[in-house]
Amino acid sequence: MDYGKRITGIPHDSCWFFPVDTGKIRTYSVVSDIDYPVIGYIQKGADKPILPLTKENLMPMVNENARKLTEKEKLLIAIQQYNHRK
Repeated sequence: MDYGKRITGIPHDSCWFFPVDTGKIRTYSVVSDIDYPVIGYIQKGADKPILPLTKENLMPMVNENARKLTEKEKLLIAIQQYNHRK
């Protein structure tokens, strides 16, 4: 365990978001446990709004291959595929 490790969060309304993946589509956890994040929000571009992780919000952010995964409700896999494409 990493006791004492600092995690930087982003205040949002009445809660905090904790960055998990900082790829093309950023993902945010609603809990600070970096070993077991609960991804609940996404953002494409640092200047864009942070949105709830839903099929409807993710669909316009991804390419055709990742869209197929999004259609099947495999949202996190779609984000990983999109972020790590070459």
